[in-house]
Amino acid sequence: MADDINPTPIPVVKKRILIAEDESAIRGLYIAILKANYDVQTAPDGKTALEMLADARPDLLITDCVMPHMHGLALIVQAKEHYPDLPCIAASGTWDRDYTRVDAIRAGACAIIQKPFTPSNLLALVEKYLGKPQAQ
Repeated sequence: MADDINPTPIPVVKKRILIAEDESAIRGLYIAILKANYDVQTAPDGKTALEMLADARPDLLITDCVMPHMHGLALIVQAKEHYPDLPCIAASGTWDRDYTRVDAIRAGACAIIQKPFTPSNLLALVEKYLGKPQAQ
């Protein structure tokens, strides 16, 4: 009789990533790389990302450093005030010109990534903080 029972599959809940990036092409790149394994939400600037945090409840925040309305490091500082356990990754193509890596770590970033990045580098860094994605 037990063989006749088909267990209901347990839905896989994807970890959620909030990405703050002002360049739409880069936002699209993040989505293309991450969407298969993660629930990806994006914001065009730090201020919008900060407003989205409460509803989005991300498991990880990735932010560009140089953006209009609110710089990424300010976003990290404010995000950590409300969600101290939220891992934050700071991304920039202009490290040491606009910000230093030390500035990012002091703001609360758990990691930094240099733009441009490769898909494998981004995925490895995300997996470091969120673990391997569950099988679909």
